[in-house]
Amino acid sequence: MFAGLKTWNPWFGCNYHCYRDGCWVKKRIAHRLGKMLNCQRCYDFIPHFHPKRLTRIPSDPRIFVVAHGDLFGWWVPKTIIRSILRRCRLTPKEIWFFETKNPAGYVWFIDEFPENTVLSATIETNKTYPEEIRGSAPTQEIRFESLYKISKQYNFPIHISIEPIMDFDMDILVSWMKQLKPVKVAVGYDSLHNRLPEPSLSKTLRLIEGLEKFTEVERKDLREKNE
Repeated sequence: MFAGLKTWNPWFGCNYHCYRDGCWVKKRIAHRLGKMLNCQRCYDFIPHFHPKRLTRIPSDPRIFVVAHGDLFGWWVPKTIIRSILRRCRLTPKEIWFFETKNPAGYVWFIDEFPENTVLSATIETNKTYPEEIRGSAPTQEIRFESLYKISKQYNFPIHISIEPIMDFDMDILVSWMKQLKPVKVAVGYDSLHNRLPEPSLSKTLRLIEGLEKFTEVERKDLREKNE
């Protein structure tokens, strides 16, 4: 349903510093893109705006908006967010996909999202790990509570990314997902060896089995945990 979304990044970068600063975009994309564009801020993964990209929306029918950053982080000016949402509304698409670690930020703009919007949040676990691991992003419990309120008040489809998965309490995490009623959940391990507190593969497979009783699950990079 959402695999293979074309990315569109008029805003780039993030200040959460998650996973011991081991974000996959920072490690795998930022330096390459910074060199290609001769952009030091891209290279350093510093949040910034590329206004020229506003008119360069891919022709694909399904677009992941700001896949290489967090458009709803506390550091993003509301005027920038509104300019991006305005451009989306002017360009009909089959799906506009947004993802954040701050779903509370969606509320400020809930009436400005285009039609055919999917709202996603990253909820890697139900547990609260230290900021060394989580970064400065809101705790996973706060993310769940914020998205739950949105799901009860508005009709946007919900997507959840449990990636990179971290050890969790089975009953609580499954209960969260049941309450959010996502159309799809992506589950995957950290592929960059950031020394995260990972669950065993057998536990993750039990989680997936539980989730598949009420939603579609995308399995991504499943493996035994790193020791």
